[in-house]
Order: sequence, then structure tokens, then C-alpha cells
Amino acid sequence: MRKLKEQVSRLREQVLDKEQKEVQEEEEEDEEFVDEEHMDEGSIKAAFELVDTDHDSTISVNELKDALVDLDLDVPPDMLQEVMCVCVCVCVCVLYICIYLCVCVYIYIYIMYVCVCVCVCE
Repeated sequence: MRKLKEQVSRLREQVLDKEQKEVQEEEEEDEEFVDEEHMDEGSIKAAFELVDTDHDSTISVNELKDALVDLDLDVPPDMLQEVMCVCVCVCVCVLYICIYLCVCVYIYIYIMYVCVCVCVCE
């Protein structure tokens, strides 16, 4: 009986060691994948195209949900909706900033034009 307990104990340790090694290998693979080498424009575009299944150049909530399911990530629908809302808000803010900068440049150019005209007319 004692030998059997020892064998079971050794087997348990081997199984735990094997599982721990597998987890460690997976973590190392994840670290290798998310390095700067994989963050170039082409790979980001390719990842976007994988998620954009209907090829309309946008990622819908359903496409994001499907991509997360493919990655074995279970995200509640309300959280997905919040993520999409945040993305839209950020895009709108960036758009407003671009419009503001364009208006500022336009005003600057107009002021410079007026100054040049005033200088020439005098």
C-alpha cells in the first residue's frame, strides 16, 4: 500500500510538472508573439482583415464578438458594446481635433493673406 501511495504521489508530481511546463511554454509563446516585430502596419492590417469578415472596412460588434470567441475569450455582450462605444468616441474626438486643426490652419493662412494684401496695398 505504501508503494502504491508513493507511485501515485510521483505520478501526480509528474502530471503537475508537465502541466506547469505547458503553461510556461504557452506564456513564452504569447510573449514572443506580442513583440514589436509583429506590430508593423502589414500585420495590423492583416489582423484587421481577419476580423472584418464582411470586408466593409469596419468591425461590427458581432465581428468583434466572433473574433473573441475564436480566441477562446468569453466577453459579456454589454462589455463589447462599451468597448465599441469607446472606440467610436475616440474616433469622433480625433476627427474633431483634425477639423479644428484644419480650421486653425485655414484661419492662419487667411490672416497671412490679409497681412500680405495690407502690406502690398500700403
